Formats: sequence, C-alpha cells, structure tokens
Amino acid sequence: MTPPSPARARLGAALCLAAGLLSACASIPPTPPVPAHLAERVAALPAPEPQPGTVALRVVYEQHFTGDVLPLDGARVVFRSASGTVEAETDADGVARVACPGAMADAAVSTAGSGPVRVHFDPAGWIPFNERSAAARAENLACGTVRTVLADASMANTLVAMREIADLFARRFGRARAPVDVHLNRGRKNGLYSIYNNISFGEEALGRPYGFMLMAHEYGHAYLHRALGGMPRGKCGGSHRFDGAANFGCAYTEGFAHFAAALAISELFPRLYGLRPESTVYFRRVVTNAGYPGDPEHSRRPGYVRDGSVIEGAFAAFLW
Repeated sequence: MTPPSPARARLGAALCLAAGLLSACASIPPTPPVPAHLAERVAALPAPEPQPGTVALRVVYEQHFTGDVLPLDGARVVFRSASGTVEAETDADGVARVACPGAMADAAVSTAGSGPVRVHFDPAGWIPFNERSAAARAENLACGTVRTVLADASMANTLVAMREIADLFARRFGRARAPVDVHLNRGRKNGLYSIYNNISFGEEALGRPYGFMLMAHEYGHAYLHRALGGMPRGKCGGSHRFDGAANFGCAYTEGFAHFAAALAISELFPRLYGLRPESTVYFRRVVTNAGYPGDPEHSRRPGYVRDGSVIEGAFAAFLW
C-alpha cells in the first residue's frame, strides 16, 4: 500500500480532529520526536512537574529568525480516551493540563483556539474556513505524566506573530477586532484577504521579514474593514503597486495596510526577534515616502503620479 503524501496525511489528521475521531485515525502518523538539533534547546526549558490524577502536554515550537525553542501559549489541546474528551489551552509555559480522561489518552494540538487569531493549515489550498488543523499530536499519554511535543513551525509562528499584531492594533487604535481565521497553504507566496474574517497566505512567505510584513498587511485590511463597518475594499483592479497611481479607494485601503505593516514591524520586530525595523526594505520605503512620486510604468493613471491621494505608498507615508 502506498503511504499517503504529507499533504494528504496532514489533511486527514485535520479532518480527524474536526470530527473528534482521533482514535479512529490510526493510519495518521503521530507527530515525530523532537529533532536532534533541537533536543538540547527543549531540554533547557524548565520542566513541568507531573501531578497525580492529571495528564499534561507541553507544546513548544522553533521560532523563525532566531531558532530559539519557546513554549507555545494559547494553543488548544484536545485529550481523548475511551472515557471521553477533555479540552484545555496551553498556558505561558506551553502546558495544557487536565484531569485524566482515562488511563491512557491521545492528544491533538490546534492553533485555532479562543484568541483573536485562529490558524489553520490548508494543505490542498483553500478548504472550508471552519477546518481545524492539527499542529501536533501525541499518543498513549499515561495518567500522571507530562509529554513534550514540537508544534508545526509555520502554524505556531503564525499564531504568535498574528496574535501580537492583533493585540498591538487593539492597543494603538482603541478597539479589538472580531477573531480572524488564517489559512496557510503550500504553493502560495502572497496574501489574500476575504472580507468575511478570513486571511489566506502561503507558507513559502514565512521565516523571513516579508512573511511578517504580509501577516501585518493582511490583518491591516481585516482591521480597517471591520472598523468601517465592513466597507468593501477599494477597486484596485487586477494588480496594484506600492508606487502606482490608481484611485483614492485603492490608495486608501492599500495605504492603510502598508502603514499597519510598518507599525507592526516598528513595534514588534525588536521585541519578538531582536531585529531593527530599518533592516527591512519595506519599512524604509514606507517611512521615507518612497512611493512618491508614482512610477508611470506602474500606474493605471500615469498623469496622476504626483497626486499622493491615489498612490498607496504615499498614503501610507501620510498616515505614518
């Protein structure tokens, strides 16, 4: 029998979790052991103590940019045994602990928890928005023990970064947005925001500054549209450019998203990753108004290349 492809296996695991049928999915392989090159970093983390009558799962992840292994807080963990199902979210130490649902239990980790951002992995592309994706799995957890699992790096890093972005916007703009569903998929590099609380972007963008910019940019669209009561986005046509002259609606919505990304880079890059905002070309382009005047070759309205109100990069710099 030919083994399932990684994408099909991941999709099967997600469907098992969504249906609550972990015990019926024996053909789905559990999360592999922590790789050898990360084992020492995991061992250096404070070890949670086992407690009688409970079972616990500690979830950690490898952070992009730094390579540090950190606890993943706010992840949703489903413990299932023959006696029933119990759910918990991981705490600041990455630990989810529950009263033993049975002598032995399986567990699945989801990055679609109760916070402002729910992250799903869509291996086959854009699949139903309520899909629950398994970021990690563990089998045969004994009562009174603690197990450590390494979460999928793409899902974990996206959850942490976008949660920080959402919290930043809530603080700076004075209101929180309704939760968004973020869909990662392979084979896609750029982002796409749907006005119905969904963001999709490619896994290939992660692990570099462009990926962080993409998260903040697309969340900026989502935040603005909800703040304006679901206002439809400006008409940018089939494509748009940072230094292109289009129309006010396009410049307004895209310009705000550029501004939002620059704000997130400015305030979060140093704290999360120890990186200087100025190290990214994108940030420098926003704060120096590099989109003005517009480039006629990138404009649908070449005669308006000195009208900053229709150039998204200029609008971003104005907000900055």
